[in-house]
Amino acid sequence: MNQLVPQKALGGELAKKEDLSAVLTGGEFLPYFRLYGSSTDAVKEGAIGVAHYGMEKDSNITDAGKEVDVVILAGRPKAVQTGDNVIVEYHPDVVDGKITNKTFQHIVAQSNIKDSGAMFGPELLLWIPSLFSFVTWHLNNKTARREAKSVNISSIYGKAVTLKAKLIDPPNSKYKWHGPVIVPQSAKLELPPLNEIQEQVEKFRNPPRNQVEIATTSDDRAR
Repeated sequence: MNQLVPQKALGGELAKKEDLSAVLTGGEFLPYFRLYGSSTDAVKEGAIGVAHYGMEKDSNITDAGKEVDVVILAGRPKAVQTGDNVIVEYHPDVVDGKITNKTFQHIVAQSNIKDSGAMFGPELLLWIPSLFSFVTWHLNNKTARREAKSVNISSIYGKAVTLKAKLIDPPNSKYKWHGPVIVPQSAKLELPPLNEIQEQVEKFRNPPRNQVEIATTSDDRAR
């Protein structure tokens, strides 16, 4: 797998490995990227196909298809509590492998409660050549976190991957859902100028503490 963007240009380790490991077990925001499962409103309303990836900005969805090539530029922890306001916390403050930030702790605990509106996991900064756009992708449910862990997500910053989807059909379960598949690849994808990449990475790696954000949330977060 080719290193399309040098680690040095990306500022080295863009998130502490222990912070990302802990989450793997509004204003001017970039478009939000996600995998749309069959239970999402957008699929039910016919706005996008089931198991398609899409980019959402200002309630407008751009269909990226069932498979999409992207470059993973950076990662950071993120916990979100939805409700009347959306509380976003990016700083787990991991000490000796344990999350010490009380807000982050609370959201992680609440995420185990059905329909709590709480979710957490690594958020990635992606470049998508086919859409010619930077986007953020929050891996905020159990299935997505397992996939991020299986590919050692922090080891592939600056590299290209193909995103696919798979149907999760557990035995003895009445539920089925789609989850992401991250496949490393060696293609040389078209990139924006390096200074634009560095500008976006710098903003991404320096998020504010505990903010209220107007955000699109995942309908599949519990899975």
